[in-house]
Amino acid sequence: MAVVYVSLGQVGIRTNNGITSIWSGRNMRSETVTSSGTSAAGALDARRSEVAMVVCATAVYAMAATTPVATATNGIYCPAGVQTYIAMHEGDSIAVIDA
Repeated sequence: MAVVYVSLGQVGIRTNNGITSIWSGRNMRSETVTSSGTSAAGALDARRSEVAMVVCATAVYAMAATTPVATATNGIYCPAGVQTYIAMHEGDSIAVIDA
């Protein structure tokens, strides 16, 4: 059981070198979801063209959908302490489960 940090926002802003994409500073939203041995969904719904960043001190699986249920077979593996980015569709939210 751990606290999973989920941030939603748009990316695509270019730095001065024109190569590196970064988060847009506008309309960023974040929430925490407590992971466990059963799937737990967040309350934030994605807006158009948003990306989710998921990070946790322990490994979890994450799933994006309109009614997400995360499992080890349908979710993306998010290693402990590593930011994982997930493309979202409008109306999607994130669910997580302990790895």
